[in-house]
Amino acid sequence: MLIRSFRLGDYVHITRIWQETGLEQTETETLDALAKQLAWDSDLVMIAEHEGEVAGVIVGTIDGTRGYF
Repeated sequence: MLIRSFRLGDYVHITRIWQETGLEQTETETLDALAKQLAWDSDLVMIAEHEGEVAGVIVGTIDGTRGYF
């Protein structure tokens, strides 16, 4: 398994993961919000990749009040 920084092209894969796991997407997980997070600190959103496929995501926040994986 490879852990790497999020790329905007990963967005479609992580939204699928969120839907499949029943996690509700909020305003902080929109493509624009994630792009702002990446501009501020590229390590706030990390991707787990297995055999070339996105298998998971870890999201931190700028305000420091929450995070999830």
